[in-house]
Amino acid sequence: MLKASISVDLTNYLRQTPLHLAVMLGNVEMVQLLLKCGSSVTLRDRNGNSAVHLAVKSSTNKDVLNLILSHPDTKAILNSLDHEGYSALHYAVFKNNKTAVWCLHTVGAQMNVIDGKSGRSPLLHAILNRNEEMVSLLLECGASADVSDYSGRTAFELALHASTKTIVRLLEGRLFASDLAGTRADDSSKASKKTTGRSKRSSKSKKNEDLRTN
Repeated sequence: MLKASISVDLTNYLRQTPLHLAVMLGNVEMVQLLLKCGSSVTLRDRNGNSAVHLAVKSSTNKDVLNLILSHPDTKAILNSLDHEGYSALHYAVFKNNKTAVWCLHTVGAQMNVIDGKSGRSPLLHAILNRNEEMVSLLLECGASADVSDYSGRTAFELALHASTKTIVRLLEGRLFASDLAGTRADDSSKASKKTTGRSKRSSKSKKNEDLRTN
């Protein structure tokens, strides 16, 4: 049938393609076959779900997610939001799917992508869910602790009011490390300017000495 002139991206009333269904079922062999036959990974169903969203939501098979993520066209939709306003990374956090978080991170997913409802990054949702392991993983993957939602509440403020002491300490450590790195960068810049200034003064002094000698 796949060799006939029938499109492999035909949709049902939910605008789901055969690839969408295969991903939801966790059928590795069928996903491989459909991708080989040119099925699109960028098409979305009626709810705005891409194949990446569905692979994370289904949580049926890590191999299916990796197949979708390895497709060259996936990068264009990697950080896209569904009609609920969430990215695949948000759903990985909601489902406490640490494997999916790591897989998304390794292919370049935006760790600070904000949702379309509250403006919260995956880290902020993990903080509100009091998920210590997920917060630690997101920070390890490069998520910024210096973020805020649409209401202006920062990660640290949310942690203080709605989370755990462990999460507060994790954020304190990250914020302190960021401040320290910024201080070191400033000190390095100042030292460089001082060195440049000394070099210029030394060069000018040498020129004046040469003029007096001549």
